[in-house]
Amino acid sequence: MRERLPANLMIEDNGDEPMSNPSDNPHFSSIMEKRFSRRQVLAGSIGAAVAGLFSATGVAPAKGPTFLPPAAQDGPPFGLNPTLGFDAIPVVRSDTATVPSGYKVQVLIPWGTPITGRFPAYDGVNGNSGAEQEQQVGSHHDGMHYFPMADDPNGHGILCVNHEYVDQQVLHVKGPTNSPNGPRPEDEVRKEIAAHGVSVVEIQKQEDGIWGVVNNSPLNRRITAGTQMEISGPVRGSDLVKTQFSPNGTRTRGTINNCAHGYTPWGTYLTCEENWAGYFVNKVQLTRIDALFDALGFQGTSAPQGDYYARFDAGKNEIIGVIDATVDQKITSNLYTQDGNTLTEVGRTFLGELDTLLAENSINIEVPREQSRYGVRTTSSRYGWETADNGADQYLRFDASIKGDATEDYHNEPNTMGWIVEIDPRDPTSTPKKRTALGRFAHEGCIFAPPQTGQPIAFYMGDDARFEYIYKFVTKARYQQGQLGAMRGCSSGQRQFWPSSLKLGARGQFRLAADAAIRLSGQAPHDPVASLLFDTLPCSAAPAGTALSGAPVLPGLVVGPGR
Repeated sequence: MRERLPANLMIEDNGDEPMSNPSDNPHFSSIMEKRFSRRQVLAGSIGAAVAGLFSATGVAPAKGPTFLPPAAQDGPPFGLNPTLGFDAIPVVRSDTATVPSGYKVQVLIPWGTPITGRFPAYDGVNGNSGAEQEQQVGSHHDGMHYFPMADDPNGHGILCVNHEYVDQQVLHVKGPTNSPNGPRPEDEVRKEIAAHGVSVVEIQKQEDGIWGVVNNSPLNRRITAGTQMEISGPVRGSDLVKTQFSPNGTRTRGTINNCAHGYTPWGTYLTCEENWAGYFVNKVQLTRIDALFDALGFQGTSAPQGDYYARFDAGKNEIIGVIDATVDQKITSNLYTQDGNTLTEVGRTFLGELDTLLAENSINIEVPREQSRYGVRTTSSRYGWETADNGADQYLRFDASIKGDATEDYHNEPNTMGWIVEIDPRDPTSTPKKRTALGRFAHEGCIFAPPQTGQPIAFYMGDDARFEYIYKFVTKARYQQGQLGAMRGCSSGQRQFWPSSLKLGARGQFRLAADAAIRLSGQAPHDPVASLLFDTLPCSAAPAGTALSGAPVLPGLVVGPGR
């Protein structure tokens, strides 16, 4: 029996990515509002509206689920079924699950359920260790898919479940230690990493109709934020994914913040990496401040102190520099000096605004575009994994600060996240693969249209960060490679998925081409992938048909649900 959480427990960290789209493209909602009246939406025709929006692509939603693999269809698929298929439930305020008549509820594989290894039992009193969590179901279930077995499709199968994030106050019996600034105890960090990712569990219905885990199944496995992954597709081997761990840019570790999901017609699971950027930190803000301290002649040791960042004079035990509220991506802080060893608002001497002093001293240290465009933090990461007190490489990789060449540090580690990861649930020895042809952004889900005989398959994806885009990926006939595009629409009802600037069978593609044409300043990088990451021009400022250096033309204005 699980302990009830305290009624006054408040979970404040939602982990959402900051708004980082600099373009002024109109919102998707504004297009929908102009195309469909509020009365139509309230009358229940929103489903038909969405179906119409996508039908011009030759794709429509399915009438209902089918077992894998989906049956191919010779003709165009069907229209929407406007009914839900069950009676609505009344509005209730009780703290329980309420389902329609004829349905029942069962709790299956909650957080901490042992599924592999030594099968360590969930310990709600003393807490489980990091090693034990690696053998248990993770926390915060999200996207999931059931893969039926041929012997009994309705009573025996494999369940794949995403684990999006952790509540540190719940995961650790006494709450987290020194989070996020650190140092963090290594086992706490190991446990949090293990509670992320995906669980693959063989389940079966018993004679009494209750579902249960098939213990000792060779199919049961945990895939965590520390599991080795293969980088596949057009980005494989790019300079932008080379790290100290993988100097040739072919491997990485872990999948993070797995939200919604998808699956393929060939029976594999697709897990989607959503709000991953906040797990990393590039301490460029503190680097800027330290450089300013040096330029102003301050000596001593710098360290965070509450909301301040200060440099101490070891001989005088005096605070000689204080910065107010260093906030991610917002340089609005002030510089002070103060006597004594306590930071207060009384007795400080104002030296100037930080941004002004940085400019006056020619200090211009920027976050790489492929980090800032996605919202990588600049003062501390979400959980402070990089501060694990044993200093192990598996934790240091979350510090994306530039310390040397790509193979000497982990400033490229964030580039290994933000992908769709393909997992073979029927092969526990298989290595998960990051399918880079499907693009890098805050993936919410990946849904394919019903297969058509002899036709490519279209996959649809959404970027769940604020003011971002809807994407479509179309395979070639043999499902080997395809082309990624961002949706363009207008209030008249016309819609089209414009291809992103590079064909993905040849090169990689990231979020940037959706909101911008690419302007190559000076000498273009050798790898066109880098050009897509480093330099963008808001699409509204680019004339239709703006040409890309060494790439096809990006036609016109790209319009998505962002600006």
